Amino acid sequence: MLTRNLRSLISISFIGRLLGSGLQYGIYIVIGRYLGAESLGLFTFGFVILNIGATVSKIGLDKAVRKFVPIYRESSDDALLTGTLLISLVVPFCLGISVSLFLYLGSDFVETYFSQSLDATTMLFLAGIPFMALMTVGQVATTGFIQTKYSVLIKDIGQSLSAIVFVVIGTVVIGTVEATIVGYVFSLVVAAGLALYFLHNLGGFDGISDPVFEVRQILKYSTPLTIAALAQYLMQWTDVLMLGAFGTPAGIGRYQVAYQTAVILGFLIGAANSIFPSVASDLYDKGQMDRLREMYAALTKWLTYLTALGLVFLVVNASNILTLFGNEFTDVWVVLTLLAGAFTFATAVGPAGFLLMMTDHEQVEMTNTLVVAATNVVLNYVLIQELGVLGAALATGGSLVLLSVLRLAETWWFLDVRPYVRDYWKGAIAITTAFPLMLVGELFLSHSIVVVFVSGLLSLPVFCVVIYYIGFDSTDRRLIENLS
Repeated sequence: MLTRNLRSLISISFIGRLLGSGLQYGIYIVIGRYLGAESLGLFTFGFVILNIGATVSKIGLDKAVRKFVPIYRESSDDALLTGTLLISLVVPFCLGISVSLFLYLGSDFVETYFSQSLDATTMLFLAGIPFMALMTVGQVATTGFIQTKYSVLIKDIGQSLSAIVFVVIGTVVIGTVEATIVGYVFSLVVAAGLALYFLHNLGGFDGISDPVFEVRQILKYSTPLTIAALAQYLMQWTDVLMLGAFGTPAGIGRYQVAYQTAVILGFLIGAANSIFPSVASDLYDKGQMDRLREMYAALTKWLTYLTALGLVFLVVNASNILTLFGNEFTDVWVVLTLLAGAFTFATAVGPAGFLLMMTDHEQVEMTNTLVVAATNVVLNYVLIQELGVLGAALATGGSLVLLSVLRLAETWWFLDVRPYVRDYWKGAIAITTAFPLMLVGELFLSHSIVVVFVSGLLSLPVFCVVIYYIGFDSTDRRLIENLS
């Protein structure tokens, strides 16, 4: 039942993720183009503090609702469902307020360790921590009802769309980074309200008259994952924190442009991750491992095809894309290439991290993230002082590849689940066929935006046609039949 509409769910999530990623990317373009690299660096550092605070506040409850909401919904246990949602929403919001106050009172440390200029942005972002924690848990909880559209409406449309509107007002109309940050924080308030509204409409609070709170079971599952989530997030943003310690806001801004451009390649795996964990949990609970293996292999193959195509596109158009932010960002194309390659490798492993967590191997995933996070800190500490922004890219990209290798080995060892790479040559042929058309705009056009647009417009249809005729095999067709 849960997998019957997987194709449509992933399609909705894919479109939403694409839209949301585009809007979020637009925020960085607006800030970089109108306020410059230094202001973008200030915004980025405050954004990192916001996310660290929200990650701590959630104490892994976003992972808990991903696991337990589908189970209680399937069993029609309204009391347990409502109790789980109440715990998972109220606790992060209250902890978010506490974390904000703690960081505010301890702001002298941040100011001393990094710089006084970064302190103002941090203080403004602190107000958004409880709302971001609430929004994130609520967004994930809606996917447990096998209704991907609500997750898209909350984050990819509600938050991202309102954010870019408020950011444009703060950046273009008012013209200060402070107004820009206030606008972004207000978008989190809007999205948190949407999350509560949609959960109510989905029947998540139908058992409000007599909720059952299984606090011990939920926290036993979620609390260990808090450490893993925080370690994973620190691994993701150690580069920015280290650049803040050893570099300048302008350096952070330039690096962030390269990173956010490369991370676009991750929106495909992000879209798959929004629905796959719930499906994996259900199939594992029912003992349908063969079906789970087949689904994982087919999904991972297509993620690899599309992300590899995106990698080639980014490498070909790197200079033109970076010009969108302003001329002071064009020299980070090497950083962009390194990070894009790392994200492509990670996507080729598929949703292996969530697969481990949904199959009672959350301790393994926690160990992975702790080990890689520690490695990432050491690499960033050493390489940033030697190579600056390039060192941050080498450290972060290398750590991401290491994490992916660990996950791949463990899903193979514990679950006998792995990608089937023997047919990947089909994707390679399709990408090779599309590659020459990516060069047409670069050779015959001069305007950067037009070059990027024409490159994609010519190459993508060719890739789709070739992969349609040679890319589908019996496994793909059988999977489509099973899911339809």
